[in-house]
Amino acid sequence: MKTNMSITQLSQRNKKWKDIKLGWSDNTTIGSHGCLVTCLAMFWNSTPNIVNEWLKNNNGFINLNLVWWEHLPGFIWRGWTYKNDKVLETIDKYGACIVETDFNTNPKDGSHFVLFTGNKKLYDPWDRKEKATSSFPVYYGYAIIDPSKNPIKEGSMECLLYNNEIDKKTFEELVTKSSKYDEFNKAGYPFVAEVNELVSGLRKSIDDKNKELATAKETADQYRKTFNVLVADIASALGCRQDAVEIVTFAQEAGTKADELEDLQTAFAKLKNSSETTESELRAEIARLEALLKQENVLENAASHDLIKELLRRLLGILDLMKK
Repeated sequence: MKTNMSITQLSQRNKKWKDIKLGWSDNTTIGSHGCLVTCLAMFWNSTPNIVNEWLKNNNGFINLNLVWWEHLPGFIWRGWTYKNDKVLETIDKYGACIVETDFNTNPKDGSHFVLFTGNKKLYDPWDRKEKATSSFPVYYGYAIIDPSKNPIKEGSMECLLYNNEIDKKTFEELVTKSSKYDEFNKAGYPFVAEVNELVSGLRKSIDDKNKELATAKETADQYRKTFNVLVADIASALGCRQDAVEIVTFAQEAGTKADELEDLQTAFAKLKNSSETTESELRAEIARLEALLKQENVLENAASHDLIKELLRRLLGILDLMKK
């Protein structure tokens, strides 16, 4: 059963890709030797430059720029001699058949590939024309490929642009969207809905962070205003210029002096307690001695009485000194 397929005629010498290097070669281009790649592009509803890149990225070339048939998706058979009945069967089943021909009868100077489409017609990639199969003097072989195994997305954007089905601006927008979609796929997000949900979540997070930032900025501004007011007040009280660094330095020095004063007050309190204890003990001693003086009969002689008086005088002197 014949496969329904629409083939867009292409020329390997189109200025859009004719100068692109064929495969991994240094000098050979699609325009000079890309007839087979162009036939594949027509067969796969793509463009020669896209097919060329696909073959490079998928081990589709051998010896730099020769198509490796066995590595083509959908490859079935490569015949090295032309068999018309097989070609007709291929066209009937798959819609087209790639056939190897020549511009002359000398295979040594290179061959040429065309696309047989049936009814004794072919598409020639050299000049993008439909011709009769009798246009070439000789045919060397053919290849059978199943187009349903097409590895390139059907209706490639390059082909649409080439056939003027879309304008350049639309094409560039589609390429951008396609590239982004490929990035999404590589990132593990195969569905647009998942990407949209992720983007929405990220945007909400950004909005929340912006709100937090605005709140923090507002608080910081309020703190800054309060700080400036305090600096102005302190500067006014101190009679100095309004310099934040100067005020802060002064505040630090004042804090240090306050700590020193507190230490002195603590030491004074301890000294006062110690002095009060000493004074109490001395007064007790004085009272005891005065009691002894009143008991004159206890004293043995005047010398002892005078000694006690002297001691009392000295103790009172000490108390006076402590009070000063």
